[in-house]
Amino acid sequence: MAGLMKLTIIVPTFQEVENLPFLIPRVASVLADAGLQGEILIVDDDSRDGTVELCRRMAAEYPIRLMVRERERGLSSAVVHGMRHAQGDVFVVMDADLSHPPEKIPELVAALDNEDADFAIGSRYVPGGRADENWGVLRRLNSKIATLLARPLTSARDPMAGFFAIRRETFLQADALDPIGYKIGLELMVKCGCEKVQEVPIHFRDRRLGTSKLSFREQINYLVHLLRLFDYRFEHLSCPVKFCLVGATGLGVDLVMFTVLLGFLPLFIARALAIWIAMSWNFVFNRQFTFRTDRHHRGLKQYGLFCASCLGGAVVSWGVSVGLSHQTVFFGGHPLLAAVLGVVAGTGLNYLFSRHVTFRLNPSQIDNATACRHATAEISARKHNAMTTTSTGLRASLDSFAKVAGWRTTRNPILLVGLLLGVMLGLRLLAMALVPLIPEEAYYWMYSQHPNLSYYDHPPMVAWVIGLGTSIFGDTEFGVRIVGNLMMLGASLLMYLFAREWFSRAAGVIAALALQILPVYFGVGFIATMDSALIFFWMFCLVGITAALRRDRAWGWYVAGFALGAAMLSKYTGVFLAAGAVLSVIAYQPWRRHLRTIHPYIALLLAAALFSPVLIWNAQHDWASIRFQFLDRFGDKPLNLKTIGIFIGILIAVATPMVLWLYLSSLPRLMKTRRLLTARWLVVLSFSTPLLLVMAYKSLRYEIHINWMLPALLSMFPAVSQMFIAQLRRLRTDLDRRHWARQLTWTGTICLVINIAMPAYLLVLQPHLHFISAFGPWERLARLVEPYEDRLEAETGREPLMVADGKYRLSSVLAFYRKPIEHDVNATDYTTSQWILGGEGLGYEYWSQRNDWAGFDCIYVTDDKDIDVLTQLQLREHFASVELVEDARMLNLGRKRYSLAICRGFRTERTMTSRMSTLAGRWNYAWTNR
Repeated sequence: MAGLMKLTIIVPTFQEVENLPFLIPRVASVLADAGLQGEILIVDDDSRDGTVELCRRMAAEYPIRLMVRERERGLSSAVVHGMRHAQGDVFVVMDADLSHPPEKIPELVAALDNEDADFAIGSRYVPGGRADENWGVLRRLNSKIATLLARPLTSARDPMAGFFAIRRETFLQADALDPIGYKIGLELMVKCGCEKVQEVPIHFRDRRLGTSKLSFREQINYLVHLLRLFDYRFEHLSCPVKFCLVGATGLGVDLVMFTVLLGFLPLFIARALAIWIAMSWNFVFNRQFTFRTDRHHRGLKQYGLFCASCLGGAVVSWGVSVGLSHQTVFFGGHPLLAAVLGVVAGTGLNYLFSRHVTFRLNPSQIDNATACRHATAEISARKHNAMTTTSTGLRASLDSFAKVAGWRTTRNPILLVGLLLGVMLGLRLLAMALVPLIPEEAYYWMYSQHPNLSYYDHPPMVAWVIGLGTSIFGDTEFGVRIVGNLMMLGASLLMYLFAREWFSRAAGVIAALALQILPVYFGVGFIATMDSALIFFWMFCLVGITAALRRDRAWGWYVAGFALGAAMLSKYTGVFLAAGAVLSVIAYQPWRRHLRTIHPYIALLLAAALFSPVLIWNAQHDWASIRFQFLDRFGDKPLNLKTIGIFIGILIAVATPMVLWLYLSSLPRLMKTRRLLTARWLVVLSFSTPLLLVMAYKSLRYEIHINWMLPALLSMFPAVSQMFIAQLRRLRTDLDRRHWARQLTWTGTICLVINIAMPAYLLVLQPHLHFISAFGPWERLARLVEPYEDRLEAETGREPLMVADGKYRLSSVLAFYRKPIEHDVNATDYTTSQWILGGEGLGYEYWSQRNDWAGFDCIYVTDDKDIDVLTQLQLREHFASVELVEDARMLNLGRKRYSLAICRGFRTERTMTSRMSTLAGRWNYAWTNR
């Protein structure tokens, strides 16, 4: 086993002549006792302290080989030099100062052999390991901080260790080693792609002889080294992160200057000047820090390019900031917060243009970088499954995609897609603050104004989501929408994590983008409904299930249980997650063992506990919500071809024709090759098929709403993304591949254009055209109604009730837009719907009782041009007197015409006379209009 492995013990030295007489015999003795054949390679940096003479004398007794470097210096480069000249199949690196125990060498070698590890470390920070007792607080703190900084690069607990073992073949896979400082082990773990690291506990002792080489300069070198490794390990994230860090300092400059300039300049001028000053600040630091290797123009010329490239982001930032400040009461009082949101909205555009215009790579650098990435991708392919795509492989895939699509590089399409994405998200942010609420959003806002365990037509999550946003940003459109929007962005991250585990990173990126780009899902991120929370927790549950089934992590079940409960608190559709989990476990034989553990059952209990408020509310209210959702809404109806057609149309609209065709056309091949029986496909089908089948069955007789279908397709997105990648590989001719790639490009571009056009229309044209009635002139209507309410209150000395026609729509928007202008009371407490007059009112029926309003006067509002005779009879049946109001201004509010009546003396009990009068009036009206 290990005895057949020839070792090289590499010991870098500089002025260590006092320690070598003690170290070499111990190492030789350990090798002999363990039966390990090996050499001790001393790599000395021309110490001139007697090291050369000592090694020559000891070589007669011990297996020593000495190499003296006369021109190079540094521990890390000495180790690399030694590895390049070592004769062993396994390299063990250790210090010469006796801080590393030679007795642990056999355990390091065994860890590489027996555990099939890529890298073995002598660790201070695993159970059984410890540092020297003489370490002071500052040294321990310094070590912990340095270790913490390196954690994103590796899973090792002691990545700073200088005592480690690595195979020759692993070392030869190293990509462009350029270490500085003394942490060569971290460099090798990252550059050699060591994913499986074994740690052997050791007792690290301080040196007894000689002086330490650790200085302040070496610590600075370590930070520079870390920066290089982050650039390498997170190639496509490094520049954006550094750009954001510089931007954070620029944001501070921006806000300080904005505050100063706001003292003596108008807001729009102060904002523009502050943006320009911050832009100049960012240029200096981005040139020196973020893009330090990409300075191919003289400073003044590059500054001009930078300002020009940031112009689009500056316009978005300025527009969002000034628009929010002028159009909303909350941001009008907090202009600095509006400025922050503006900066966030413009940052994406600024980065894209800076990366691809101002600081773009030279063609030679692009070629070298691409070659390096392809080499790394080939190494990864040899070590892992061919379907696995790493971060470097992702860029290679993008390059290949660009080539078959007919582009010279990925820079142009990435720039285009990034520009459209930035504009799309910026417009969505602006529209969230400036576009009026639709009635459904206002109705769910009314949920948050009436806290309860649950509600008549939906569980309570949407109330909590909206309540969180409005608690921070006030009762504004932005406050209602912001948390749901953030949850949709979070759902994309979860989608990436889910897809990466089951398919590939490339598929994860495509699927995550699809969740933002597909128009229906984009709309969910804009409009505040329960669907954004459902999608977020649906994906959260899938990530938990992935950890439980694919990674065999027990905690994954508890994450899934929490997410299941939260999903059912968002919408009853969340129960299909439980069905998907059960189907997955049952369908795949190796996973059935989970049924014999306690974890899935505790997860279900956790979900039930989270869902219990809904059950309690239903038990208290005669199961009203359960009956409404599952019984009352679906009575017996005949087969309906129209509803079937609507269902098919919804599928096409949600998934887009290309995505749906790709999925359906691939199913026969997957069935023929039996790939549908693999683990990942069983997960995809288990979490999509049940809900799709139920919706398809319902569509035979009932009309399906578009948002009901959204969760059913989520698990399919990664699979479809991988299908697209596989399809590109299968096509034989460049013409076919180019045609296929361009189809995807056009699909994505059309979706992005639709997503940009919708908020642009709502911001610019809708206020004048009023084409989409849901985005009505609600604020103007509220301001027209309020004077009548004030006059009636002044006459009676009591706050009147606002009654709006319809189940919930008109009453909800009136309550929302009256609240800021109603200073005496909370408008939501004095606004209700038609239920009080005997009609349906959904949740309104549970927020007050008719007896609460006995004797009250009210303002009745309807979106009909005239209050017809039947409505007048209904009003007189419930009120002592009714006065119709003629106001021409209400006939000029968009496409609808509104009417108003002042009603006095609400009666909870109708007299026999009023009933007979009403019946006679209705009969007369029916006879006259027959």
